[in-house]
Formats: sequence, structure tokens, C-alpha cells
Amino acid sequence: SAPATLTWKSFKQGMLVCHQAFFARRDLVEPYDLRYRFSADFDWCIRIMKKADVLHNTHLTLIDYLNEGMTTRNHKASLKERFRIMSRHYGWASTVTHHLWFVLRLLYK
Repeated sequence: SAPATLTWKSFKQGMLVCHQAFFARRDLVEPYDLRYRFSADFDWCIRIMKKADVLHNTHLTLIDYLNEGMTTRNHKASLKERFRIMSRHYGWASTVTHHLWFVLRLLYK
């Protein structure tokens, strides 16, 4: 589920809201960056949230989807793209720190 308060910085933890349940005002919308084959939606959501003055959680279930898709079938390439996207938006040091946390969390589960 989405966090109580969502900002563009929330996506440092990963894609917390899938793009299918993400609605943006028309004046904020930009095209996907097609340099990203598997994670263009992740980049798009961050860019739109950075431009928005206010984000609203509708508290509605808008979609029900399977976890399988292009991103999971191409997991390694997707992870590399997400690292590049996060580095661009959050800085390299912050991205490395968060990825170390992801690895530690995975090891201690």
C-alpha cells in the first residue's frame, strides 16, 4: 500500500505506487523517457511528483495487477536502469547507500 505521505523522495525506497494507479494533471504530464526500456515508468513518476505542488492519496483501490511483467522478466536490466534513474534524481551517494540498505535488509530477512 502507498505510504501515508508520498513525495518524490519516497521513491528512494522503490516504486511505492505503480504507474497504473498514478494520475497526474495534464499540465504536469511529460512523455516517458524511452532511453529506459524497463523502468521508464519509475523515472516518469519521480519527474511528475517533483513538478507537483500537492500529491493526494485517494485511499481507493484503483487496480489489481500481477507482479509479473517486463520488469520482472528482465530483472537485471531493470535494476541497472533503476540505479541510473535514482542516481540522476537522488545523487550517486544516496543511491549507493539505499542499495546497501536493500542488500542488508534482504540478507537479514
